[in-house]
Amino acid sequence: MSRSRLASLAAPLALALAGATVARFAVDRASSAPTLFWSLVGAGVLASLAASAPRASRLAPAAALALFGALAFLPASSPLPSAAVAALLAAALGIALAERVDARTPPDGIAILGLALGAQLVALAERLLLAPLSASTWAALTLTPLAVALVLAWVAGHWPAAALALGLSTFAAGPGWHGAGLVSVGVGAAALAVARARGWPRLGAAAVVVACAAPHLPAAAPWLVLALAASAAAALASDRLLARAGAATLGAAALAALIAGALPWRAAPALESALASALGRPFSEAAQALPGRALVLSTASPRAELPLDPALGAARGVAVRTYLTNAVELPCGTVVARVALVSGGAVTGELALEIGRDTADWAVQRPDVAGVLACPAPRADWSWIPASGRFLGSTFRARAAWPVEVAVERVRLERAPGLPGEVAIAFFDVEVER
Repeated sequence: MSRSRLASLAAPLALALAGATVARFAVDRASSAPTLFWSLVGAGVLASLAASAPRASRLAPAAALALFGALAFLPASSPLPSAAVAALLAAALGIALAERVDARTPPDGIAILGLALGAQLVALAERLLLAPLSASTWAALTLTPLAVALVLAWVAGHWPAAALALGLSTFAAGPGWHGAGLVSVGVGAAALAVARARGWPRLGAAAVVVACAAPHLPAAAPWLVLALAASAAAALASDRLLARAGAATLGAAALAALIAGALPWRAAPALESALASALGRPFSEAAQALPGRALVLSTASPRAELPLDPALGAARGVAVRTYLTNAVELPCGTVVARVALVSGGAVTGELALEIGRDTADWAVQRPDVAGVLACPAPRADWSWIPASGRFLGSTFRARAAWPVEVAVERVRLERAPGLPGEVAIAFFDVEVER
C-alpha cells in the first residue's frame, strides 16, 4: 500500500477515537452506544475506501467530520443520526464506485476488495450492534465479501462489464452478499470461464444474466429479479450508451438498497419496499396531527377522535402505525383497539387491531421478551435502537380497505374494553386513503 493510502487512514482513525471518547465520557452510557457503533462502522468504511479509491480517500477528512457531526449534534433519540450516517457512507461508496469501476479498464484486486468490504460493512452493520459476535456474523462481514471480491477480481481481468453486472446486481438484491449472492457470482464466473475456453462470448453474456437473476428468485420479488437481469444485460451490451445506462441503473439500485435496507430500524425488503411505496401507494390524507410523538390509549384515556379536512368527504381505506406496552401475555387474535371512520353519528368503516396480525408489544425483539411472548409478532414496519440496550424497538402497520368509498368526517380511536389495566396502545400515524 502506498504512503498516500496509509496517510489517508488518519481520518478514519480520528473518527473512531472521537466516537470512543464521546462514549467514554457520556453521562448516559447506553444512549451513547449508537454513537460509538456508527463511528466504528464509518471508520471501517472510510479505511476500506482508502485502500480502494485514491480520489475518494482524499474526501475522508471531510466525510469523517460530517459523520461525527451527524452523530454528535442530531437528536440521539431520533433515527436522524443513523440515517445521516448511512446516507453519507453510501455516498462515499458511490463516489468510489464511480471512480474505480470502469467497463473498459479493469480495477485492481485491492480496489475491488476495499469496495466489497466497505459496502458489506454498511449493509450488515446492524448485525454487529444487535447480534452476538458469532462466527456467522464475522463470516458475513468478512469472508463473504472477500470471496466475492476474489471472484470478481478474476472476472474483471477478463471482462470488466461482467464483473460490474455480477457485483452490483447481486448486492442490490440483498442488500449485501448472502448465500444467493455468492452462488450468483460463482455461477457467473464459472460459466464465463467455460464460454471463454470454448470461444462462445454470447453464451458467456447469457450465463452472466442468468447468474444475476436465478439464485434470487426464491427470496426476492420476481419483478425485482427481472429488473436486475435486464439491467445486467444492458450493462453487457456492445453499444456504449446502452451499457452505461445499464451500469448506472445497477449502481443506483445497489445504493438505493444500501440506504433503504441497511438501516437497522427498517425491517422490510429494501428496494422492493421503497419502489412499492413510491409507485403503488394510494393518495393519503393524514388525520389531525397526533399530540407529541404519539397518541396513547390507556385505561385513563381509552378513546380519542381526530377530525379530518371537510374537503376529504369520502375514503376507501385507513392505515395506522402502532405498538403496545405490557402486552406480552395477550394471546393471538385479541382485539386491542378499533379504528373507526365516522360520518355524522354513524360508523362507516372500521379496522379492528388484533395481536399477532396488526400489532404487538414494542419490545418483541428483546431476547427476554421474545422468549415469553404468547403470540408471535407480525413483521415490524419501523424499528429503532432504544437507549436501554442492544435490541430493536418496533412499531407495526395495519391497513383496511373497502371496495367502494365510504363517507368520513373524523377518525375514532378506541381501546378495546376488557384488556388488562396495564396494557396501552400508542398510535404514531393515522392515515385515511382515498
